[in-house]
Amino acid sequence: MRAIIPSLSVKGFQAVLSCLAKIGDDIIVEARPDRFILSTMNITRSAYASFSFTRTFFESYHLDTSADAIKHDAAGPYLRSSVLAKALVSACKVRGNVEQKIEKCCLFMNSAEGVGENCRLTVEIIFKYGFIKIHKLLYESCPEPIQVDDVTETCPSSWRLQPAALIGFADNFSPKAEEISMTCTQEGVTFKTAKDTSEEESGVVKRIGTTVVPMSRAAMEQYKLQDDIELTFSMKEFKAIIAFAVTLRLPLEGHFDARSRPFLLTVQAENIVCARFALATVMDDSEDNEHPNGGQSGKMEDVKPGMTHTNSNGSGSRAAAHTDLDLTQPENALFLDDDADWAGALDDLEMEEAAAAAAAAAVAQGEAGGSSSGVTRNDRESAYEIEEAFLPATQREPKRRKFNFDEDD
Repeated sequence: MRAIIPSLSVKGFQAVLSCLAKIGDDIIVEARPDRFILSTMNITRSAYASFSFTRTFFESYHLDTSADAIKHDAAGPYLRSSVLAKALVSACKVRGNVEQKIEKCCLFMNSAEGVGENCRLTVEIIFKYGFIKIHKLLYESCPEPIQVDDVTETCPSSWRLQPAALIGFADNFSPKAEEISMTCTQEGVTFKTAKDTSEEESGVVKRIGTTVVPMSRAAMEQYKLQDDIELTFSMKEFKAIIAFAVTLRLPLEGHFDARSRPFLLTVQAENIVCARFALATVMDDSEDNEHPNGGQSGKMEDVKPGMTHTNSNGSGSRAAAHTDLDLTQPENALFLDDDADWAGALDDLEMEEAAAAAAAAAVAQGEAGGSSSGVTRNDRESAYEIEEAFLPATQREPKRRKFNFDEDD
């Protein structure tokens, strides 16, 4: 097999390899007389990607069908092999302006079968400055192809988004989020992180907030929905697909049906390159029971623990959100936003303790003196106000003595 990629198409070919490497560890290279196919599947078999290039994508493309390693099936002769994704990405990687530096990129695959010195995929990058970079990658024969039974024509619901609507879309979600949910209604599509993920390290639980990105029906070029539905799928592979569509400035189409079927996506550039993706979907019945409107809630009370609530007078009830932490210890200040919040939380605690002590003292004094003491409820409230007036402000002195390098000791 011999394929020559012109300089104008090298950048797009690099984007294809980058997308494949983010999904799977190995890339299946399949050469046929009329097309060139690159496909992969992740290790959990929950994400699939396939890129099909026609002959018009290449400056020159040829497959020797008379070689011994050529096999035949119902579609005709083919040559199929497997190569490491990272190795192929590194071999085709060129920094800077590709069109100004590269003249062409050549791919050569010999027809040897098995594994050995004769089984090498050769990548030659010819620069305009007169030198050539050559990489020879070992490959393995791959007799069985990767196939997905579902086709887009059988999906009753679909949407189509232009690349302008996808720019910066993936940046809205946390890199630690593993799954994303897509809720489709007649008004539009809403993307959100599936649930709050938590990590426990050294007995400390860290929470990641939920991000919701709605898209109205007017923002989509095409939208067809049979029934309201919510799908949950992997975030990593979905980001890789969006990045590919944005890089090549191509529209992204999504096709879906029931939750038991995979979520299909396609990116196509006329009759030159056709990309097909399939993401496995999951369903959580508990979410549907809690939130019948697609798992979303518009109430302000649905704030997760650990956040700061602001009262009507403008003061934040920080201590109430961290009742299980000893805020007098400096290391626990990491759970607050900044030093001002830590100092404010300590002030809140001292105000509550001082108020409780003043109230207890007033009650004790009233009980000791009886009715003749003349201590009433108003007097106890005034004592509370006096104690609160003399509490320290937000600016606090450090509890620990700082070391001075000028001291002799």
